Amino acid sequence: MTTARSCPYPKVGYLAVLRLVAAGWTNAEIAAELGIGYNTVVRRVSKLGGRLCVGNRMALVIRALQLGWLDLEEIEIKCPKWS
Repeated sequence: MTTARSCPYPKVGYLAVLRLVAAGWTNAEIAAELGIGYNTVVRRVSKLGGRLCVGNRMALVIRALQLGWLDLEEIEIKCPKWS
């Protein structure tokens, strides 16, 4: 398991992507919101997952919470629109 000591706090651009992933946004929505390319989002999510040794978005968010990179109080969960 990756420890906080071996895993420095992410750069601002990565953290912005991480916060939106935690809120339930898709890669396309994140790219549009941040004004970056879709492939940039994919690459940042992948790199964050690699740094934290996790294989999916949910595990990424849980590990980021454990490390203190995210605060649940600051995350606005995106709720699906039900018809």
